[in-house]
Parts: sequence; C-alpha cells; structure tokens
Amino acid sequence: MKYRIQFYLLLFFRQLLLWLPEKTRFAFGNFLGKAAYYLISSRRQTTLWNLQLAFPEKTEEERKKIAVHSYQIMTKYFLSTLWYDSYLQEKVHIYNQSSMKKAYWKGRGVMAAVMHMGNMEAAVKAGDGFPIVTVAKDQRNPYLEKFIIETRKKNLKLDLLTKSKQTVRQLQAYQKKKKIYLCSFFRS
Repeated sequence: MKYRIQFYLLLFFRQLLLWLPEKTRFAFGNFLGKAAYYLISSRRQTTLWNLQLAFPEKTEEERKKIAVHSYQIMTKYFLSTLWYDSYLQEKVHIYNQSSMKKAYWKGRGVMAAVMHMGNMEAAVKAGDGFPIVTVAKDQRNPYLEKFIIETRKKNLKLDLLTKSKQTVRQLQAYQKKKKIYLCSFFRS
C-alpha cells in the first residue's frame, strides 16, 4: 500500500510540474535539491565523506558548495525524466553520430560505456534509431519500476534489463543480435 501511495503522489506531483513553465520546474528542482541535502542526513554525510576523499585540498565550505550543487543537478535530472518525452526532443542534440553508425553498419554491436553523470536518457538519445538495450537496478517501488520501464520503452525505444547474475549472458546475446548497449556506472 505504501508504494502505491508513493506512486500516485509522484503522478500527482508530475502533473502539477507539467503545468509550470520549464524554467520554473528547474528552479523548483534547485530548491528541492537543496532541501534534500539538508533533510537527508545519512546521504549528506556520505556525500561529504566522498568529496573529502576526492578533494582533500578543498575546504569544508567548498566541498559543501559542491555537494549542494550536486544535489540540485541530480534533482533536476530526475525531474526532467518526468517530462522527457518532449524534453529530449527539444534539448538534446547529437553531434558526430556518423561514427557510431559506421561501426554499427560494419555488422557488429556497439557498446557505449559512460559514467552515470545526470540524465542517462540523454546519452541514450545518441543511439536514436538503433535498437538499444541498457541495464538498470530495480527500484524498490514496483509501481515506479513499471512506470520507468514503460516510459523508457515508449520514449526511448530501448530494452531495459534488470541487473542480475544473468546480465552478462543477456548482454552477450544482445551483442550477437547486433544491438547497441549502454553500460552506465552508478552506485547509490
């Protein structure tokens, strides 16, 4: 029941956002990201610890600024997935897609390994027009999981595999089918 309530709240929230201009949506994302930084103490502590490891030369205040900004960016990327059916068409432009096409038309699959820096869907847009498969971690909320899978299949025309012990074998099978697959490295 908890997951169903969360999901319907998300759909309601999404509808409210869609009534706002995009600039306002992103401003709200900045606010929400900053609020998340201050409200979710366990994540904040992990973030600051990781930044201390990555940037020991920076002051605590500089690392805090980076952390808040990162929360804002990630929140905006998440929010943009709620309307990416129009967002990707308008905002994402791919340059030099011909190099990928050349490799693909040589009769082999193409693999793109990218860092999960923000909106994964924008990177998938590079393979527009090609059969694509990607791997994602299950969401705890099954309603949200179904929504994400259906939205990605509809708007991005990709196959979404769930991370499991069989993932490597599944990807090898896709490679034999000459599909493009995206390996996005993200750890929460």
